[in-house]
Amino acid sequence: ISASKINGIFSWEEIKVWMIQLCDALEYAHDEKIVHRDLKPDNLMITRDGRLKLADFGIAASMADSVTRSSESFAQTLAQGFVSGTVLYMSPQQMGGGAPQATDDIYAFGSTVYELLTGKPPFYTGKVDHQILSVTPKPMNQRLAEFGFENEIPGYVNKLVMACLAKKQEGRPASAGAIRVWIESEGKAKGALSKVSTKTLRMKNPAWGKGEAAGDKSQGKATTYVMAAIAILIVVWLGIGLKG
Repeated sequence: ISASKINGIFSWEEIKVWMIQLCDALEYAHDEKIVHRDLKPDNLMITRDGRLKLADFGIAASMADSVTRSSESFAQTLAQGFVSGTVLYMSPQQMGGGAPQATDDIYAFGSTVYELLTGKPPFYTGKVDHQILSVTPKPMNQRLAEFGFENEIPGYVNKLVMACLAKKQEGRPASAGAIRVWIESEGKAKGALSKVSTKTLRMKNPAWGKGEAAGDKSQGKATTYVMAAIAILIVVWLGIGLKG
C-alpha cells in the first residue's frame, strides 16, 4: 500500500475495510498454522476492484518450527552491522528467535496500521532492536503531533494498535478474528481485546517485563495475604474469647 496523501498517511476510513480484509487473510493463514512473519505495508497489495491481498510469504513459517529463517537472518545482519527494514515490524519474540506464533503477525499488524496512520512505524530510527524490546511506543496522536500532521484516529483504533504492540504475547489480541470483531464493532465488542491488553492501555508508561498484568498479580497476592492475616486474627480473637 502506498500512501495517498502528501504527508504520507491514510485516514482510518480509507483503510478500515482493507484492515478487515487483512484480518481475514491472517486468520486463514493462522488456521493453517502458518505465520507470515513479514507483514508490512509493502506486502499489502490492492487489486483494481479494491480488494486487499497479502503478498510475499517468502519467510513464512509453520508454528511448529523452533528456529526460523527470519530470526537467523536477523542475527546475521546484526553481526554484519546491518539491520533489514523488516526488523521495523518484528515482534520482540520474533526478534529474539522464538518459535513462530500468530502473535508475531498481530504485532506486525499493529506496526503496519501505526505506519499507515502516522507515516512511520512505531520505531524507525536509532537502535530499533533495543526499542522494540524495551521501549513503549508513543501513542499515534503524539507521534502525529511531533511530525506536525493531523489525522483523526478513533479512540478504539488507538487502543487496538497499542494492544497489538504489547511487548508480551499475552498482552496482544488473541487472534486476527478478534481484531476484526473489535474493528467491526468499533470497540464495543466485549472480550475482543485480551484483559491484559485493556489493562495495559490504562497505564501511562508500561515497561518491558513490568506490565499491569504483573502489577495486578502482585496486587492480587497482596490482597490474599491481607485477607489471610485478617482471618488469622479473627481465629485468634475467637480463640481468646472462648478461653475467656
